[in-house]
Amino acid sequence: MPPDIQATMLKGFCDFCCSIKAPVVGGQTIVCPWPILGGAVTALSEIDGIVPISGAKPGDRLILTKPLGIQPIMEVLRLPEEGQDKLAELIPENEISKSIDFAMKLMTTSNRNAAKAMIEVGVNAATDVTGFGMLGHASNMAEQSGVSIEIQALPVIRWTPKISEVLRIPLREGEGVETAGGLLISVSPQKRDRLLKALEEEGCKGYEVGIVKEGIGKAYVQKDVQIVEILGS
Repeated sequence: MPPDIQATMLKGFCDFCCSIKAPVVGGQTIVCPWPILGGAVTALSEIDGIVPISGAKPGDRLILTKPLGIQPIMEVLRLPEEGQDKLAELIPENEISKSIDFAMKLMTTSNRNAAKAMIEVGVNAATDVTGFGMLGHASNMAEQSGVSIEIQALPVIRWTPKISEVLRIPLREGEGVETAGGLLISVSPQKRDRLLKALEEEGCKGYEVGIVKEGIGKAYVQKDVQIVEILGS
């Protein structure tokens, strides 16, 4: 990799961290055949600034702040040319490009503003949705809160259900792997509308995806789960 590209990647990383008031204070270099760039966060917080994963209560509504579908979109970019041609027969190429651009925008959007909104409103529990997918992270919340979680809707990037069907990715089952996904927030029904409004005021989206019930630490996707395709602006 040319040194100027390395420098540009590092500058982009530092610029992004500075934009969310997270200064980069150190680093190290590794030898690797792939370009890997990342950071580990160290922070201090007041107790009332921490939202646990373990506080979900029966009756809570579940709000997700980013649509799902990163895995199938990224798989499209990895397909060989013949695979992309086959997909283009089902979905217009320009439509796929729009969804790819939307996915990039989602992955490069920090959860900072969404977190700020939920802390201001006061919610019961939260987690981000990343490598374990929607169902995996909801299951963690259900287990640690001692409740049951029913996922009733899945907001997804437009065309990802069709792509997932072709590539056999379990997106409809809530098991699609996410990268830099949104926050899954458990909020009391009395504060639901306040949270959605606060998210909007912070420039974020809020999608109601399910409900918390009495239970023994399990999460599941409703058989007739509603799939809502989202197209970014």
